[in-house]
Amino acid sequence: MLNPYEENIRLLLSKYLSIEITPVDNDPPDCHVHIDGNVILLEITSIHDIYYDQALIKGRKTLDNALINMLDTLNKKYISQIPNDISFCFYITGPINDFRKFKNQLEGFICELMVDYGKYASDRFIDYNLNDEKIKFIITKRRNKAIWGLVGVKNENTEYCLNDQMELCLKYAVNDKTNKMKDFQGIKWLAIDCKQELSDYELCKISINNITDYGCFSKIFFIYEDSIIEKSR
Repeated sequence: MLNPYEENIRLLLSKYLSIEITPVDNDPPDCHVHIDGNVILLEITSIHDIYYDQALIKGRKTLDNALINMLDTLNKKYISQIPNDISFCFYITGPINDFRKFKNQLEGFICELMVDYGKYASDRFIDYNLNDEKIKFIITKRRNKAIWGLVGVKNENTEYCLNDQMELCLKYAVNDKTNKMKDFQGIKWLAIDCKQELSDYELCKISINNITDYGCFSKIFFIYEDSIIEKSR
């Protein structure tokens, strides 16, 4: 049974390829692709923003509610004062020693950014010290919120280069799905949905072009919003 996001990818690929793709009740695989009487096995997955824990890649699907709520509050307070084509993204690692003090200092820094954000233009996160706490931030194109963030753990091994992070996630996705599908007979395809907040189409295109190991898959579809990048061996 496909979940809603997998069902959306199935429909998107079916329309893109102009062929029938049907869900499989007992996965893996997630779907069957029907071409000229043949059946191709299709797996669907997604990549998210990540952090490392003792050299293991971990998904940031469960975030620290206190920090996220704090950023949401600041977003509502200042969104009307920030140009509508940019947003301030913060990478904050917890736990925070003095939460109230940290919030006041972060709010002060946001006010400084609103005055002169142009000097901080970069395609990488920038280090910044708020007294006892170290944060990272980047100014990016507005998608939804004007102020938002990623929450991690205090670990020096986290990857901040957007391109490197995406490539790492892609390699992990291919390896993970290969381990699940390698013993299945037949042609196998993989669809990867990009759910990283800082991604865009050009970054996706660069990252997938740098992937050389396809695992057990003969074709990979990298999906960003409604755009599909197709790569074959």
